[in-house]
Amino acid sequence: MQKNIVKYICEFLGTAFFVVFGCGTAISVGYNSSIGSGYLITALAFGLTLTVLSYILIDISGCHINPVISLAMLIDGRIKFTTFIGYTVSQYLGGILGGAILFLIVEAGGVADLSGDYLEGTSALGANSISNLSNNPWVAIIVEVLLTFVFVMAVLKITANPSLGFASHILLGLSLTLVHILGIALTGTSVNPARSLGPAIFAGGEYIKTVWVFFAGPIIGSMLAALIYPVIVKKEYTLL
Repeated sequence: MQKNIVKYICEFLGTAFFVVFGCGTAISVGYNSSIGSGYLITALAFGLTLTVLSYILIDISGCHINPVISLAMLIDGRIKFTTFIGYTVSQYLGGILGGAILFLIVEAGGVADLSGDYLEGTSALGANSISNLSNNPWVAIIVEVLLTFVFVMAVLKITANPSLGFASHILLGLSLTLVHILGIALTGTSVNPARSLGPAIFAGGEYIKTVWVFFAGPIIGSMLAALIYPVIVKKEYTLL
């Protein structure tokens, strides 16, 4: 029981830090960079944050820090249902904490215009948006399904190969960087409902009204990836 609590704390804090560093960078470059460099810096921030957190946490909790990664691991038989529930709750709470920290930083730092002048999807506390897709939620869902499918497939493959060693942390970060490079201009890139929920709560307005899109797309993409993955690579896994 105590071991599980430690894992839940790691997922909670890991998700919070992921939101702060990833979305915090999106906020910073949103006011200080050109669009081209802003895309790359933000994508790298999310990827590098995952790389560092993976190195720290992967031997403790697996460093899911994302409900759809935990969902994929559940479907693929790598974690138990009770672990999935504990991880998911911890991740959403962590995402909310991260959003709260960003809100306090923005308020204390005097950045009053949360709507921003950079990308609708990344400037308002890093909240995801469908405005760059003509406010069409179904197109945004399709984008998030595709992005999440690729990311989750990569995670399942990378984490199934322990011989990768330190390279696995780098590959995980690069996988997330890749989907961000494409997705930032479209939806801001979610592929992680917990990452979307925290900033949306504190950004409010249209961001919280459309946050359901960034639950639906990633969850569908994750389920598809987890169901297709065993067809490509079949392995036996030990339940956590």
